[in-house]
Parts: sequence; C-alpha cells; structure tokens
Amino acid sequence: MKLANGKSIRKAVLGKTREEVATKVAKGSYEAFRGAKLADPAKMTVGEYVFGWVMRFKRAEISNRTLEWYINIVKRHIEPALGELPLPKLTTYHIQELLTDLKIKSQVSSRTIQGVRDTLSQALEAAVNMELILKNPVRGVKMPREERDAEESKAIPIELRHKILEGVADDPIMKPIITTLMFTGLRSGELLALTWEHVNFTHGVIFVQSAVINKPEIDASGRHTGYTNMISAPKTRSSVRKVKAPSIVLEVLSEWKTHIGKACQSDYVFCTRSGALRTYAGLRSAFRRFLAREGIETHLSLHSFRHTFATMLMENGINPRIIQRMLGHADVSMTLGIYTHAAQEVFDDVANVLGNIHTATLEGSYSPRLQA
Repeated sequence: MKLANGKSIRKAVLGKTREEVATKVAKGSYEAFRGAKLADPAKMTVGEYVFGWVMRFKRAEISNRTLEWYINIVKRHIEPALGELPLPKLTTYHIQELLTDLKIKSQVSSRTIQGVRDTLSQALEAAVNMELILKNPVRGVKMPREERDAEESKAIPIELRHKILEGVADDPIMKPIITTLMFTGLRSGELLALTWEHVNFTHGVIFVQSAVINKPEIDASGRHTGYTNMISAPKTRSSVRKVKAPSIVLEVLSEWKTHIGKACQSDYVFCTRSGALRTYAGLRSAFRRFLAREGIETHLSLHSFRHTFATMLMENGINPRIIQRMLGHADVSMTLGIYTHAAQEVFDDVANVLGNIHTATLEGSYSPRLQA
C-alpha cells in the first residue's frame, strides 16, 4: 500500500504453509493500514473504501465463490447508490434509504438486502477500528420488513410451469436444460459442470460432484478485472450428492446426447457445439431468449426451477428431509425456512392423515401404506 508521500510499505512474510502466510499477510495489511497515515481519509469515498476493504482484507479469509458474491454486492448495489459519497459523510439515513430503495424500487431479494447491510456493517466497523470514522452508521439501521409472499413467489406458478414445458417441447437445447433443472433441483452451476460419467442411465442417478463458478480475476495491483469460468467443488459439503432422476429427465438427456453427437468433443453434458464449457452468461442469455420468444414477461431466473422443484415435492407431500438431501441443503431447517408456505401445507395435511389413522384404527381397518 502507498502512504501520503507516495512511498510503499513492503515487508517479507514467512510461514510453514500457504495458509499461515495468507493469515500473516492479512494481519500485516490490517496493521499497516491502521497505523499508516493515509492520503486524507476525508477525501476517501464510500465506494473506494468498501471495495478496498473487500480486496485488501476480506479477500484473505474467504473463498473465490464468496469473493465473487461480495464484489457483486459492492458493484451492483453499494457503489451505484453510495459510491461517490465521502466516507466521513455517510450516515444511518443514507444506508436506511438504500435498503428501502432496494426493496421497494429495485425489488431485490431479502437475502441480497441483508448482504448489503452485512457488507457495510463489517466494512464500516473495520473503519471505526482503523479510526477512519468515529462510529458505525449501520448500527442504527433496520432491515425492511420481509414479505413472506415475495419469497414464496420464487417458485414458478402452476399455470406458467405448463406454458414453459410446452414452450421447450420443440427446442433441442432448452428442453434438456430446463427439464433437468426443474425435475432434479440442480443449481445452474452444478448443471453446467455435469459430465456424462455423472449420469448413470442404468440406475437413473445423477451424481453431483462439482460446479461451475465465476472466479474473480485480480490483477497485480489488486484491482478486480472481471471473471473467469472454472470448475470447483460444489457450494457446500452436503451439495455433493446423488439425485434420483425421473424417467423424463433421463429421456431428454438421452435425446440430447444423440442430438449433440460428435459435434461436441467434450465430456460435458451441456457443452457448446464447439465443445467448450457453457458459461453462466451464455446460459442466462439463452434462457432470456427463450422467455422472449415464448412471450413470457416475468422476472424468472434459472434458480426459479430449483425453487419450483422443491415446492412441487412439498405440494405432493414428500418428506422435507428427503427434499433437503435432494437439494443438497446442509440442514432441513434451511429447506423449511425457504419453502415455508409449501411446508405448511404438508404439515397441515399431517393432521388429516392422523385423523384418518385414528378412524381406521378404531374400525380395525388400519394398514400402513409403507410396510417395514
């Protein structure tokens, strides 16, 4: 880093492992940033500081996937609204207004709004510790009230599911992609990383062992210059899983394998015709073209199919723990927390089932549906 006089601070760091060196570098950078006389903090903008905090300090303790998430939060939501504001001028009012606008005007998800708040809170708490500002203005901010219905609407409505499946019927590319997403619950990154060896047609199983991620590209000066697609481990340890695929998924995948044939020299299931790994951007663009062609005016994303998959299973009384394992969630509470409305319908039906069991038991006609 550079001081006000233009000189750089350089210090050799030694350690037995890369992790130990990374830890020492992060700690050393923090101490240098705190102790050095910066080029007039009063002139530092919120955008410069928060992005610098992510790249200098937060980057040392998070994965590439999480770094990508932080960069998106800063670039898409914090910088456009607060980026030019001098850091010492940032107030609770500014942040509260940003969160409210994100909810009402931009209609972003509650998770994203929480991410904006948490990122600002961490960054500004560090600014207080480094004596750049006197207090953390996030402390007085309240999260906008979460509308549960808005979260539940992530699942595709029943009538729209029908229109989408009709629309892909004659589309050789989108048919296998959308059918697989909707009826396996795979994340789009997991879908892109699938290879044919992960698809067992004999046993009807898809093995989820990797995912495509957007790796942030950082140049020698520490600037974020873009993203590169790469294969990585799935999102969490529980994301490594076996998914029992319904016959329709196996059927469309078999058709796709025949269709792509020798044109794709890659083992990736959804490679491009040139054999290259299909990218997030390419997949999103193809999906948007499909929606436009079918006249579907909606805010659907590819992730909507994952929500729809879970909702359809809950609508039909499948045990939430089974859904949890199929989705690759670490805990069933996560599944129930996301799909509250559908889960409530399942729980309500339990009362009816127990009532029927009581009646059948009294009549002496009770027989369990599943035999041990």
